[in-house]
Amino acid sequence: MASDILWGYRCFLSSRGDDVIDEWLSTISKKGKAKLERTLEHLCVQPKTEWDRPHASSLGHHIYVIRFKDETGMQHRVFGHFHDKEKTFALTLTGFEKDDKYHPSDYHERATDNKSICDASYPSRTKECFVLAAHKSALAAALIEGVNQITGVNTPIRLTRK
Repeated sequence: MASDILWGYRCFLSSRGDDVIDEWLSTISKKGKAKLERTLEHLCVQPKTEWDRPHASSLGHHIYVIRFKDETGMQHRVFGHFHDKEKTFALTLTGFEKDDKYHPSDYHERATDNKSICDASYPSRTKECFVLAAHKSALAAALIEGVNQITGVNTPIRLTRK
């Protein structure tokens, strides 16, 4: 059901308009990307009060970190914040963790600065990203529900994949 999805995802755009997350993703292995997508799938249906370890957690001042490892054991991190009005989570900064320390070392300051930029101009400094299977299922369910309401009939609709 569409109400099961709590959060969409938006990626931060640099001042040049480049998607900083997409640029970073080009350096991540296929298996690493799959692990990130599984983590995001898990989180998109969780209230933010349940964004906790091992997948994510609050770092304070409205900044969160999303955690995943690739097949080499590299501990990747994506920093960002919630934009409640749009029901989205903005991914604004990437990094990694080694020896219990986040890199870049100024991650909190940079993530906070990026949050301020997003808050001031959310539509122009972010773009939709990570449209996941859970989002597609919710969209399909909403479409079916809408058709059923319009027709007044509980019409079974089979979705097929090409």
